[in-house]
Amino acid sequence: MRAFFQHFSHIGKALREFSGNSQFYQLSCFLLAISRLLQVVSFFLPLKILIMLSSKQPPSYLEYLPIEITYDTALTLLILMVPTAYCGYMIAGVFHRFFIDRDLAKWKESGYKTTLINVKSKAKLVKLHAHLSKALSEIILVVMSLLLVLVIDFPMFVVVCIMLFLNLKVFVAKVFYKSDQGRVGVFRLHRRQYIEYFTSMNFVIVFMLLAAQVSYSYIGIFEALFVILLSRMMFQSMQRFSVENLYIVHHLGFEQKL
Repeated sequence: MRAFFQHFSHIGKALREFSGNSQFYQLSCFLLAISRLLQVVSFFLPLKILIMLSSKQPPSYLEYLPIEITYDTALTLLILMVPTAYCGYMIAGVFHRFFIDRDLAKWKESGYKTTLINVKSKAKLVKLHAHLSKALSEIILVVMSLLLVLVIDFPMFVVVCIMLFLNLKVFVAKVFYKSDQGRVGVFRLHRRQYIEYFTSMNFVIVFMLLAAQVSYSYIGIFEALFVILLSRMMFQSMQRFSVENLYIVHHLGFEQKL
């Protein structure tokens, strides 16, 4: 556990270096997370609409809403939400790029000043600026997704939290501090390949648990579909975050410190 906490202490310092006093940086990371979340929502909505059209019945959870909504009204609103979600996904992505570029330009004007990390190379600092912004956006995305899963399916929330922690613990121990030429595991996989396969296994476990929950009527099919898409998004986010950690560790020069 010492290596785990030491690693994220390094990451935390680097994140505070760039985002601590920069609203542009924080906003750009938040917008990227929103963009990715809306991308998943825009994929989920057509599935939900098609299921509603095939069943010809409104979802059971409509009766819990504070206002009365008919089947046709709910269907119309969902159809209108599809282009809205797609437009939001693209607009958030465009503004993310605008704000991150603006923050980088402002930081360059200040002379690349750093206080929490000891990196002399300006080229590495510029790369860290980009990699850490992506890592922070993935953290925000995972947190938002976990909150949604918590509302929909508490047992799955607990399971996913445990999975995410175990993933990171394994990656810190076996992957992040390996050289790019190093190989990981019994099958001698490249670091990025190991991360991809390891995170993919989590999705299979989540699917099996959700199938069991649906079969015992713990949650409905709509909720299960949304949770499985959120879980897929979270594990993809975990994969991207872990890959960013490879670059961050390299540019910070911590390969030999753990």
